[in-house]
Amino acid sequence: KKLVVIGTESSINAIIDEFVSKLSLKQQVAEKMKVGISKRLHVNAESYASDERAKKVSIPTLVVHDTEDVDVDVSSAFKIRQNLQNGLLMLTNGLGHRRILRDPALIFRIIDFIKE
Repeated sequence: KKLVVIGTESSINAIIDEFVSKLSLKQQVAEKMKVGISKRLHVNAESYASDERAKKVSIPTLVVHDTEDVDVDVSSAFKIRQNLQNGLLMLTNGLGHRRILRDPALIFRIIDFIKE
């Protein structure tokens, strides 16, 4: 088994904050969402953050992120990779957040990782 993570945000709070910002909502909405998620899950929502969950992943994992991603900062990839037991970081340039999966060379590199 192997895992590939592409352009993933490391923080649940950052995802909520970005969502609220893109919809031009008040910060109060973000805070209510965070509290609501925590109540519903009966744990701190941030415990579901990708970088925290990565600590429990033991299978080989490829973390792919573009350095020019304006939707999810590349620092998230470094945080996730840092917490993986068996992880590899692959950075791309100039693909951003949405074009990353349209790059044939990248797709072939991901396939090679899975086949290894």
